[in-house]
Amino acid sequence: DSVPPAPVLEAVDDCSEVTIVMDEVLYPQLCPDYYALVRTWTATDACGNTTVAEQTVIVQDTEAPVLHGVPQDISAGCNAIPDVPPPGTVTATDNCSDEVDIQFVEEVYPNDCGQTIVRTWIATDACGNEAVGTQTIAVGDDGPPTLIGVPDDVTVSCTQIPDPAVVTAVDSCDADVEVLLSETITPGDCEASYTLIRTWTATDDCGNVAQAKQKIQVVDDEPPILTGVPADLTISCDEVVPMAPSDVAAIDSCGGQVQLTFEETTVPLACGMQLLRTWTATDLCGNTATAQQTITVVDNEAPVLAGVPDDLTVNLGAGDTIPQPPTVTAIDNCDPQPQVAFGESQQTMPGGYQITWQWTAVDSCGNATMGQTIVTVLEPIDVQILPGPLAACGGGSFALSALPDAGNYTWHWAADAGTFDDPTAPHVTYIQTAPGVYNITL
Repeated sequence: DSVPPAPVLEAVDDCSEVTIVMDEVLYPQLCPDYYALVRTWTATDACGNTTVAEQTVIVQDTEAPVLHGVPQDISAGCNAIPDVPPPGTVTATDNCSDEVDIQFVEEVYPNDCGQTIVRTWIATDACGNEAVGTQTIAVGDDGPPTLIGVPDDVTVSCTQIPDPAVVTAVDSCDADVEVLLSETITPGDCEASYTLIRTWTATDDCGNVAQAKQKIQVVDDEPPILTGVPADLTISCDEVVPMAPSDVAAIDSCGGQVQLTFEETTVPLACGMQLLRTWTATDLCGNTATAQQTITVVDNEAPVLAGVPDDLTVNLGAGDTIPQPPTVTAIDNCDPQPQVAFGESQQTMPGGYQITWQWTAVDSCGNATMGQTIVTVLEPIDVQILPGPLAACGGGSFALSALPDAGNYTWHWAADAGTFDDPTAPHVTYIQTAPGVYNITL
């Protein structure tokens, strides 16, 4: 860029004017900007006499390009390393070359905790002159890892303690961070009530530590479970009350000893009683469970009557007499003296009447049974055959009627001879078969 311009020469001649011609020849050397420039001046007079003068200019490019925009040295965390400037950010100019080639090189040097990044830009002109610019980035890990998946604090029953969660860690500089779990227990008010602290600790390669905790409040709010308690039972008063079972037990979901107590009480009823058996189980945290068996003793059986006679028929027309009601007694499975009440009723019927004897036995619980005897009394019957005595000549048939001819009766016609069209009807036709005197009876 400092090649001197060709000077303007003058020539003198004793005889004539002189013409000067300048010629310039470039001789390339090792590179485009390295060459020899030979300038020749030829002076010619009017008679053709010439004089030659020559200048040789050696042109060299010995200056390196100049880089522009190379970033300054910095320190950065491993998650904050700046990107490489895009092409065209770092440029170069040269005093001789219009175009300068820029090459970029990045080298990484790991250290005990982090790394050093050296970014180098090399600018080369057409003659191989180089300019070098560097940026040094000191990369360190000054941030702790981040724990992922730490569960929230919870309050749970002793039977619902969750398994430890799978907690991981990510770190901007360490690709494989180890996570360690530790647990501590702080006792509570009772054996099955306590606080469980789970702590996850993540440490990266540079010793940065992250910790997270989960607090699990474990409570025993579940009562024990009673086993072997018999079902409720209803028995009759003449049955034996079963003994209380000896195999009733209690277990607790949280473990530990369970205290078991038993109580039996009797509750009178209007008729009978109830036997209440109560088992109470108490765990170490004071939770209780109660189970009860109720045995109800009842009298649901009616008394049994003894001495109730069978139904009978008394025919006064045949000389029978009406008997007196007998003395009927009763027995009961629970009441030693059931009450027996007697009642008598009478109702008329054709040809007599009916007497109903009724005995009702009631025990102390109101269970009742009834027995009865029906005495059918037949009164003497006034029987007539109409018409009266009959006579006929030459035989024939007669229409006969009975009185009474209606009601709760049965009729039976008979004769010494002859026949009846229907001997069981109240109205009949009698047919005689031969002459004679015949007796007809009803």
